[in-house]
Amino acid sequence: MKQLTFTLVLMLIFINTQAQDYWVQKSNPLNVTRNNAAAFSIGNYGYMGLGIDDVTGYCSDLWQYNPADNTWTQKQDFPSGARTGAFGFSIAGKGYMGTGSNTTPGSYAYTVTITDINGCTATAAKTITVSDIRCGKDFDKVAVCMIPQGNPHNMKATCINGADVADHLRKGSYLGDCNTGSYHTAATSGTLQGSINEPAETSPKDLLIYPNPNHGSFILQVNNAKGLHMDIRVIDQNGKIITTRNCSSAKGVQSLQVDLGPVSKGVYTIQAITGNGITTTKMIVY
Repeated sequence: MKQLTFTLVLMLIFINTQAQDYWVQKSNPLNVTRNNAAAFSIGNYGYMGLGIDDVTGYCSDLWQYNPADNTWTQKQDFPSGARTGAFGFSIAGKGYMGTGSNTTPGSYAYTVTITDINGCTATAAKTITVSDIRCGKDFDKVAVCMIPQGNPHNMKATCINGADVADHLRKGSYLGDCNTGSYHTAATSGTLQGSINEPAETSPKDLLIYPNPNHGSFILQVNNAKGLHMDIRVIDQNGKIITTRNCSSAKGVQSLQVDLGPVSKGVYTIQAITGNGITTTKMIVY
């Protein structure tokens, strides 16, 4: 088994001469940064492909390197689709690539059927919406839309480290681009690990909706016990902000009449955002 590892730094290809312990730069197959590519060798040829770059995104291409004339030749694309983080190796003159991941943005439908010990079954379907919120030159940061307290219309997009995400979300920011609406909000602790938990449900006495279910028109009752400035958001099942309302900072219970207009049926998230955090409840539109 042979495996050839390429060092990829801004797509500069180097070969190490171990006998004299120095590096010699070789030709580059591409003019853009390629991250998490896979590589292998067959005979005297080296092969590199897949990965992710800042132009194409997820890549499915494959390139052959000929050390005799220091050239790269593009070969047939990987047939199972673009991906990053795959592995490559060769056995008996054949090259293999596999595994990896591809979180291409879009909606994906899943159906789960459960059968109990008595043979009774239940089936549930769920559509998962994948949104790419990576940013930065190396796609190693997270896109966040910052919303200033008391001025929700003055939103600002920024690119931050994963370790700072939880703090931004606690302050009312949301994940993703300000122009496309929230993908998901969460007040979580620690660093971003690839999945975001929804905010914890709160007591009905803090945030009441009636009627619930409704047709998109409802009364929202908020208990502003500490008299803090409060912003109200209604978020649909795709994570998009439908409307934002401001509440008075007066102490006590406040009621808001909200009419969403023509909206899709489904489960909506209602958030009350203050400097102390986010209060969340659910609402059904039918």
